[in-house]
Amino acid sequence: MKFTRERYSTGDLIEKFEILMSHLQKLMKESGSNTLIKNTKLGEMLAQLENINDLDDEDAAALALVIATYNQINFLFDDQLDISFNKNEILHVITGQSSFAEVNDKSADKLFELGMATRFARASQNKVKINLTTACDIIIDSKIAIECKNIESTKKVKSRVTKAVVQLEDRFENGLAKYGLIAVNVSSIIDREKFRDFCRKTLEGFEENYKVLSSRGSYAPQIRSKGLISSIEHDGNFRTIIVSYLSHLAEVSLHSNLGDFRMEDLPYNCWGIMVQATIPVTLGDEESKILIPVRSMCYFLNPAIPEELRQEISGFIRKLGTGF
Repeated sequence: MKFTRERYSTGDLIEKFEILMSHLQKLMKESGSNTLIKNTKLGEMLAQLENINDLDDEDAAALALVIATYNQINFLFDDQLDISFNKNEILHVITGQSSFAEVNDKSADKLFELGMATRFARASQNKVKINLTTACDIIIDSKIAIECKNIESTKKVKSRVTKAVVQLEDRFENGLAKYGLIAVNVSSIIDREKFRDFCRKTLEGFEENYKVLSSRGSYAPQIRSKGLISSIEHDGNFRTIIVSYLSHLAEVSLHSNLGDFRMEDLPYNCWGIMVQATIPVTLGDEESKILIPVRSMCYFLNPAIPEELRQEISGFIRKLGTGF
């Protein structure tokens, strides 16, 4: 997803968001509500998106990230994906206030759950059944339980992870699943200035090298045509470095706030913890600027599980979408 300072390319975002609003309007009607979706916070968000050029860069990047997060819900209505859900539960995403900042109200947990569910469904290429109608956040093929926690404060890291452990043990005891994973979103507790400073410094290093490449070599015409910043944005090495550093910060944010909790404390049937972080960044100068939502996913597996299973779990988690 790319936005330039001169003209924000929001057509795709708007189209998908309008489709989402249509889906949710139908659910509201089926639930007996006469409220128009345009009169909820989603209507406000659409108006903000349509006038994104009136926002400063940071607000524009933040808004684009929030909209992209909501747009993932559209996959629930994809007939190619086998996802069962409670209609009334889905409507929780329209609660709360409209904000440029990432969602941190009552709808945040539900958005994170839905995003993880659709990512699992897509990563499996429709080879699994996703159930969102039980007491557990996500059940996969009646075997795997996923408990999702959106962490808003460093003070809540240990308690939220511990709660997820207790919930998984309950799912195992009640026969909802045989195995489980914990998924946490630590975006709210990432040191954003540290991340953005790293991005700026990394960009400076790439710019210096790209100036050389633009003056000579086989890539010179292509780089001159696209421009330095746009060329760097699409550089696989640049993306890997940025996403990897965000993943590192996510690890630090989680583990430095877990207190005396250790991975060894996970129940045997809990395979591990997945850690997501999504941060909007602004890169470039006044003449050429790009606004990019960056998403990372790292994970820590239970040291008690056998190596063969570790490899299988690792391979599947790596299929979940990350990047720009």
